[in-house]
Amino acid sequence: LPISLGTPASSGMNLGTHTVDMMLGTLQFENLNANNGGSLNASIGTMTLGGGTVNVNNVAMTTKTSGSTPINGAGTASFGTFTMNGGNLIVNSSFVMTNVNTSAGTTLLNSGFNLNGGTATINSDITEIGSSAANNFITLGGGTLNMLGHNIGSAANPITFNANSGTLANVAGINGGGLTKSTAGTLFLSGVNTYTADTNVGSGMLVVNGSLPSTSNVNITSGGALGGNGNGTTTGVVGNISLQTGGELQPGATGADGSAGTLTASNLTVSGGDLRFDLSGTAGGTDRVTVNGNASFTGASTITPIFQGPAQNGTYTLLT
Repeated sequence: LPISLGTPASSGMNLGTHTVDMMLGTLQFENLNANNGGSLNASIGTMTLGGGTVNVNNVAMTTKTSGSTPINGAGTASFGTFTMNGGNLIVNSSFVMTNVNTSAGTTLLNSGFNLNGGTATINSDITEIGSSAANNFITLGGGTLNMLGHNIGSAANPITFNANSGTLANVAGINGGGLTKSTAGTLFLSGVNTYTADTNVGSGMLVVNGSLPSTSNVNITSGGALGGNGNGTTTGVVGNISLQTGGELQPGATGADGSAGTLTASNLTVSGGDLRFDLSGTAGGTDRVTVNGNASFTGASTITPIFQGPAQNGTYTLLT
């Protein structure tokens, strides 16, 4: 069963206060075939999901075909927007953003996927087809985006990925590279993430409770923080950590004080920043960084001990 939103006029489906279960062939946002021109308005083809499950083979966002007469875009706001505040989205075959066949003078349409809650399980790459100038976006502001070993965007056709908060799992790559966290909030990285490009944390906190390849680099710059916890083999594992001035390294499963844990790295280079450790006389209550290779301290840095209660005398192992 195909469902098309925005064909051809403005339309939307708001399931934010209801629970729905649907099994679909194709879920399509903003499908406009205009050979005689026309005016496009904002908020065309929108859906908000608050509960239940949408199980779909294909998602197509902002599909537009124009003939000899250009479409006169009336606005540049979001066209084809899917917002999840809860529930489950399962995509089995394809997830395409902005499939555009334009004629001269046509305004490109932007599509967006806002994940604020619930779980989106995507068994395909999320691709952008059409012009690389299209400003398609995915905003992870809560919930879980599980890519099942697939990619978000590509180097040739990138998709803006706003990694604010929530959980990102099992991603193979983002726009042909790695993850960049440049916004506030705590983002959890879980599962097996296979991209070997750099992970850059310049704002907010990234908590790695899953794994990154042992050869990849994790750069923590001013305003960014890195946490994580796991068994050191398949979970809580990263590659080469570079802690720089203004950055913070804080092991633990939540990235908050009082959440003790062990983060395992291939190598550690500290040229500045702060190493923040929970300390406790109770077994398992002290943070630790385990380095399988070399640990190098090349610049001034600080260590901030955190006790949950009065400070306790003792010997604490923070780095092995």
